[in-house]
Amino acid sequence: MDIDHGADGKFFPGQWSLLDLKRTVNKWQQFMYQNNGWNALYMENHDQPRAVSRFANDSPKHRVQSAKMIAVFLGLQAGTPFVYQGQELGMHNVPKDWPMEEYQDIDCLNHWRFVTKLSGDQATGFIEVDADSSERLKGQDADYETREMFRREYQKKSRDNARTPVQWDSSKHAGFTSAEKPWMAVNPNYTIINAAAQLEDPNSVFNCWRSVLEARKRYKDIVVYGRFDLVDENNDKIFAYSRTAPQGRVLVVCNFSTEKVEWVGVPATVQEVILTTTGRSREGLQGPEVQLEPFEAIALLVTE
Repeated sequence: MDIDHGADGKFFPGQWSLLDLKRTVNKWQQFMYQNNGWNALYMENHDQPRAVSRFANDSPKHRVQSAKMIAVFLGLQAGTPFVYQGQELGMHNVPKDWPMEEYQDIDCLNHWRFVTKLSGDQATGFIEVDADSSERLKGQDADYETREMFRREYQKKSRDNARTPVQWDSSKHAGFTSAEKPWMAVNPNYTIINAAAQLEDPNSVFNCWRSVLEARKRYKDIVVYGRFDLVDENNDKIFAYSRTAPQGRVLVVCNFSTEKVEWVGVPATVQEVILTTTGRSREGLQGPEVQLEPFEAIALLVTE
């Protein structure tokens, strides 16, 4: 899970590519299948930033589709899916203007103290940061641009992104507590992204996750126990894979880009659209070409 870390450490800028993600996923899917192992499937946990922000796009235009795409992408792989609290709602990272005073992650705070060269008295509880960062910044008093660079990286990578209070509803503190102040600030988008608003909305991220898990149970012989194979391995915008078992084959196609993508690879033998994040029908997927919307995902039951 460090494919977005910089060459000099976690909080230095780094760029990941979809091919990097493909290599990581394929490595563990193949290894576990070939060695009678079992994967723990996750893209978020208490030590990782939100998947929508990290691997897709959390802008208002793309947030919902991104969260649904991630649900389909993760939920049909081999292993046990772990849906981290708030992931089923499409919760995303803290705002870009989140002040340093709101951060609680000791990893970020220690790094920031080191960068700004606070005195020992001010840096109570200081723990040495990673060796790469220490060597890179040794003897320097970080200038404004360097500090802003690190602040941007904190917003992308801080563990606090996954630790803000769960957003239950649109009431004060997102319904998380009746206390005057929670231990950590609530993401201000809670008035839009919350459980109460999504439970009864059939097109919500929450109900997409329900559909994914229902499909996983319905086709468990294929998507839980079947073989995993990458499809169109070198495509840098589309992550496609198949799950194959004696009971059938499922093709999963996910657009990880902000662009519409013309993809060639839909078989002529589509039996059923198992999952679609845009309401596609079987009649519209007779192959071989399909134009995928930004962050769209489809899962198809096909015959060999």
